[in-house]
Amino acid sequence: MNYPKGTLIVNNGTGKYVDLPPGNNNEILSIDNASDKIIKYVALDNLMHTLGIVGQTSPTGSTGSTGSTGSTGSTGSTGSTGSTGSTGSTGSTGSYGRTGPTGPTGTLSTIYFNANNCQTLSSGIITNWTELSDTNNAFNNTTGVFTTPINGTYIINARISFVSQSVSALSNPSINIVINGTIVASASIPVTLSILTTFTVTLHINTLYILSTNDTVSISVLNNTNLTLVTNDATKSNFYIFRCA
Repeated sequence: MNYPKGTLIVNNGTGKYVDLPPGNNNEILSIDNASDKIIKYVALDNLMHTLGIVGQTSPTGSTGSTGSTGSTGSTGSTGSTGSTGSTGSTGSTGSYGRTGPTGPTGTLSTIYFNANNCQTLSSGIITNWTELSDTNNAFNNTTGVFTTPINGTYIINARISFVSQSVSALSNPSINIVINGTIVASASIPVTLSILTTFTVTLHINTLYILSTNDTVSISVLNNTNLTLVTNDATKSNFYIFRCA
């Protein structure tokens, strides 16, 4: 088969054109001289460049501007719990809460003693009582001194009687509540004595006093000149203390 000069044949290398030797796939068979069968195979991309159909590869251009940010992807799975951090500083004290309900009423310890029929005076203190009751063994009937067993509010009461002597004189006897050696309450009465007769003089005193543990309480007498303490009648004298709060 004769091919004109310049004929281009795409040969896929299958040997379809038996009078031409097969080439490689996608190569161009170029006939330069039909009579002399001068042929050559040229690679397609080289031929395209030669014919000016495809230009040479230009150098890489500059990087284009960054495109807009895409939409946010879905949330990933939760990571593992981190280690516990150090303890923070203590916060400020909060406000006080409401007052709670009142609790049940407590029991009051009973403290009480009672004595009568005193017998003597020792440095003004009435001594040697007849003790009738003493719940806490707090009263010493010999010395006439009560020692407070616990703190509290106490009622202190005393009544003392005297008999007058047959003299013509004036007297102003007093009885006193003595706490820790100090007079805290006193009662007195002016009396006119007569040489012609004798009579009984009775003084009464009481007070409400807050006592502390180990406070001492006693009864004293002052200005009892020409008056004798009644010692033969238990109804004429008594001394008692009891805790009320």
